Amino acid sequence: MIKRRGFTTVECLVCVSVIAILIALIVPAVQQAREAARRSTCKNNLKQFGLGLHNYHDTHEVFPPGWMPRHPADPIAADSWAWSVVLLPYLD
Repeated sequence: MIKRRGFTTVECLVCVSVIAILIALIVPAVQQAREAARRSTCKNNLKQFGLGLHNYHDTHEVFPPGWMPRHPADPIAADSWAWSVVLLPYLD
């Protein structure tokens, strides 16, 4: 009886198909985990904006304006700060 070494073509095809099926099962789970992480990050950012707005309101007893001129002497200047810039010191 001759001892053979290595795999036959059928054995190789079976191994490749098993690996392909496992990868096909894993890919959707990885994508769902990534989407959940993105959703969690987005919700956390919105929560931080809400907390920053409330902290600003507690400090100044008014919500931040839509925009503020950079130079108070020239309120019509084209360069101005948005409400989000005013909120930065109150964000984590």
